[in-house]
Amino acid sequence: MTERNGFAPATAACGSVNGTPTLERIKDCLLDAYGYRLVGLVLFGSRARGDGHAGSDYDVWAVIRELDPDLVERDDELRRVLFGTRLFGVNVLAQSPEEVERDLRPLHLEIGLDGKVLYDREGWVAERLAILRRRIAEAGLRRERRGGNWTWRWQTQPKRSVWAIHW
Repeated sequence: MTERNGFAPATAACGSVNGTPTLERIKDCLLDAYGYRLVGLVLFGSRARGDGHAGSDYDVWAVIRELDPDLVERDDELRRVLFGTRLFGVNVLAQSPEEVERDLRPLHLEIGLDGKVLYDREGWVAERLAILRRRIAEAGLRRERRGGNWTWRWQTQPKRSVWAIHW
């Protein structure tokens, strides 16, 4: 495949995989497609927490070098890679290491608390998860279920009116 916008696309969809996705299939598919560019994979969400059911989707955080900055193109590429293999029921949040470092999102707290490392080429992902877990503890945050949703609460309300968490 040729470069697009200066970023190399994934090499290809990873063969014909039929049936229910498994963590090993997801990992192998993304490794086949992205090779050395795949920094790490983390399972998060209900399956990582252990409260998923047979029909639950797989939520995966993929850290990949040299991603196309165009989010639509990026999403299309991931769809080609995963759906070309018939791996349905997989949701991937794909970010470059630079994007992760630049923008700590609330979803990263969820990933930090529940995340299970599936693949970590150089220990970068495990290090980020450890940082997130420390920041959650330092901030005195706890997550609780209210109705059908998860929400974050402070054990002790911070004194300042504007609060933020950073890497």
